[in-house]
Amino acid sequence: MKVMLIVFALLLAGGAASSSTAGSGHRAQPVCGALNPSPDTVSLDGFTVSWVLRCPVQLRAEPVQTQRADGPATEVMRVLKMPSDPKPDACSSWGQNLPDYVLVDAAGNGIQPVLPTDGCHVKKSVVDALDALPYRTVKTGNR
Repeated sequence: MKVMLIVFALLLAGGAASSSTAGSGHRAQPVCGALNPSPDTVSLDGFTVSWVLRCPVQLRAEPVQTQRADGPATEVMRVLKMPSDPKPDACSSWGQNLPDYVLVDAAGNGIQPVLPTDGCHVKKSVVDALDALPYRTVKTGNR
């Protein structure tokens, strides 16, 4: 019973470290629609990004564009290592429909990064850094 109370208290306090650890992510195949990220958390330390895959959110029946940005992602890696802010007492009700991102190394290994938040939403600096990458469309169609 005591252990259950401790686990419950950690969850209430946002203590689920695997989902909010700065500079971490989950191994995933770099294929939109088939990401299936591993539940195990891995560190981004020592991971060298060769390219970034951006898998858009499909909100309607319209075709979507799968995009890829080649080259180093130095600023992205810097902001992904920032810690998330503590969760405030209340968050605004607006949501974020962000694409899924996969960082891919030269060997084709992918990591879906944990995106740092301001306590409620993904930090603007993270979104800005990801959006600033030079994407090109690699596939158009339904996910």
